[in-house]
Amino acid sequence: MDIKNWVEVNLTRPSMFAKESKDWEILFGSVLWNIWIMRNSIVFNNPMEDNTGILERSRRMTNSINNANRERDQANKSQPIELVGPTVWLPPSEGWEKLNTDAARRNTDGKAACGGVIRYLNGKWRIGFKKFIGICSTMEAELWRVYTGLRCAWEQGIQQLIVEVDSLEAIQTLKNSTNKEGNITIIPYIRELINRDWNVRLQHV
Repeated sequence: MDIKNWVEVNLTRPSMFAKESKDWEILFGSVLWNIWIMRNSIVFNNPMEDNTGILERSRRMTNSINNANRERDQANKSQPIELVGPTVWLPPSEGWEKLNTDAARRNTDGKAACGGVIRYLNGKWRIGFKKFIGICSTMEAELWRVYTGLRCAWEQGIQQLIVEVDSLEAIQTLKNSTNKEGNITIIPYIRELINRDWNVRLQHV
């Protein structure tokens, strides 16, 4: 068995090697990750802040992952998700391309980031982007992802673009003729982009 298959088996069928297979695939993956981190700290002469051993760090990581999984499962049980409509990507009309974006904001410090992808009619990936926004509100993060995606599309020379956004509030804010969110400075820049010489449709999903 070569090393690639050995790694794959440990990650997917832990009972083949481990005496106690519970959480083995998580611990095994954590050990590999920490070995890689340690290797990089030596190669690039960048001492690690955490001086504990690889196995100890890997066990802590395994515990953190298990705790996160339990919290996720508990949240899913207490707040069941109802799926409405199709859950797959739908192609745009002939002659159009589609922009899908997402943003995330960390509640602890307010830092946010966004990313997105533009695809052709056949679903083929055209270009993607990612951006660290900084400290902002949830609404600002939602709007920054639209702005960044629009700029990316404009620079690509796209003429007809559908922008799918899962925040109805963000779409309503942009379609409103007056800026009620006066403290969000990105809004006029988004509207200026939309009003350029091309066709843009904002669409809620």
